[in-house]
Amino acid sequence: MSTLVNVPKNGGLTRTNTDRSSTLPTLSSWIEDIFNRDLPSVFSQNFNTGMSLPKVNIKETADAYFVEMAVPGLKKSDFQIDLDNQILSIDTEVE
Repeated sequence: MSTLVNVPKNGGLTRTNTDRSSTLPTLSSWIEDIFNRDLPSVFSQNFNTGMSLPKVNIKETADAYFVEMAVPGLKKSDFQIDLDNQILSIDTEVE
């Protein structure tokens, strides 16, 4: 693929892609179009709850899982940790 740099009269630089295959949609843009345009918005509304989720690292060993969470200002004792039917739930309430 080759890229040309055009200098328009206003002095700004623009890139021009001369690869003809770029006129075809990429797989990622095609999938994004399906989710953004073709699926009902009800799917995205359910996931937009306004709550923030902390960064989590999960490490698996032969006999255990280790969970690290980035939650500034909270202690381990602030969390309710449950394992029910092989589903791990970690909850807390912030006042």
